[in-house]
Amino acid sequence: MAAGVLGIDTPKRTIAYLHDSHLQKYATGNDYFVKGSYQAVLQPRGREFNIIAVATAQQAAQIKDQFPERVVRQVPTIFTKVVEDNTVTDLKKVLYVGRLAPDKNIEGLLKIVAALKQHYVTIQLVMQGYFASTDYEKQILAEIKALNLVDNVTIAPYETPVQSAYQDVGLFISASLSEGFGMNMLESMAHGVPVACYGALYARDNLVVDGYNGIYSDELNPTALADKIITAFAEPLNIMNLKVQAKATAAQYQAEQLVAAWQQVLN
Repeated sequence: MAAGVLGIDTPKRTIAYLHDSHLQKYATGNDYFVKGSYQAVLQPRGREFNIIAVATAQQAAQIKDQFPERVVRQVPTIFTKVVEDNTVTDLKKVLYVGRLAPDKNIEGLLKIVAALKQHYVTIQLVMQGYFASTDYEKQILAEIKALNLVDNVTIAPYETPVQSAYQDVGLFISASLSEGFGMNMLESMAHGVPVACYGALYARDNLVVDGYNGIYSDELNPTALADKIITAFAEPLNIMNLKVQAKATAAQYQAEQLVAAWQQVLN
């Protein structure tokens, strides 16, 4: 797509919006490299995009540091409206909404639920989304059986809008190892549903603040995150506080702000 856009004759302006982290970790060590899908945007051969846009100031600063010649802007990509439809403070049912794909670490999500099941035997996970491929769907269905979660997991078709999915759940769980922001997380918070996730770029501290409006674990393993979730839900008042702050966070992302930010970029 990048090559196609950059191949347009005399465009008024070309903008590439990165909805995800542009970085990928090497298999060993703690160093990162630019994902192959974004190399044509950040390291083009020939014509370049006029603007690289991202959701967080942190990612914008990192791209600018790596590629000083690029024009980088932080621009919101979503707006929300707080909905008062969820009062759940227990952990009978949890939710994931979004793509069911390897980069979203759905296998890791199932392992978190399997760890939670050791404490909440009848816990229910609803995954509302669409599979990246039929092969990946088969892989996930096999994993559900292997983890003995057949009676604990429901896979629902992705629909828009998805507001009804949030009404009776206690927690939104993401096992993704990288996010550009976390649009599905923000949508959940707008319903007063706290988010549990790994402390990954760029959701950590940009959107989800541990112990304030959600839960995250810097240890990227299912048991560590499950233990934090169980500890948090041992005290309903703590969950009520997370719900209040989740809605307060979502209220900061209004349509007017999105429009104003994009007008500055486009004008």
